[in-house]
Amino acid sequence: MIVLLKEDLQGLLVERFGSNLRNRIAHGLMGYESFFSSELIYLWWLNLHICRVY
Repeated sequence: MIVLLKEDLQGLLVERFGSNLRNRIAHGLMGYESFFSSELIYLWWLNLHICRVY
């Protein structure tokens, strides 16, 4: 389970061929409407899930 969470977070936040959200957010490359994308909603859900379970 932890390995899957790690892979999901890596794919969402740092992988070049994934969503690369960390880079896009940190460098201001996302517009306002992008913050309501399915990728960010999933990231929020994943963070809440981690906080609730672990």
